[in-house]
Amino acid sequence: MKLWFMTPEYPLFIILIDAIFAALSYMMIARFCALTLLPDSLTSGKLRVLAKLNQIIFTILSPVTPAWINHRSLELYALFWLFVIRYYLLPLVIGYDIYLPSQMPFEMAIFKLFSG
Repeated sequence: MKLWFMTPEYPLFIILIDAIFAALSYMMIARFCALTLLPDSLTSGKLRVLAKLNQIIFTILSPVTPAWINHRSLELYALFWLFVIRYYLLPLVIGYDIYLPSQMPFEMAIFKLFSG
């Protein structure tokens, strides 16, 4: 039986560290889509937990966030920084190579899971 984390490309700790940043990235995408596509009454009540988690990320990124950025585009700005961290900084710090965004450790583990 082959499990999703048994990939020969990356060890488990690299996949788990990247999975944290991947979850944050996908959370930002979900919140941006919700703010863009759903009415304000629905996004304010149902997605309160998602908004609280995103607020933590916005607080962490506040020193590098310009004041002129629109409130609705903060998710995209945070998503940009999370992508930069995942694609450039994590491989440099942890010590693995990626050449395409589809070769990130979390995505590779998910692709291996569904490809059999």
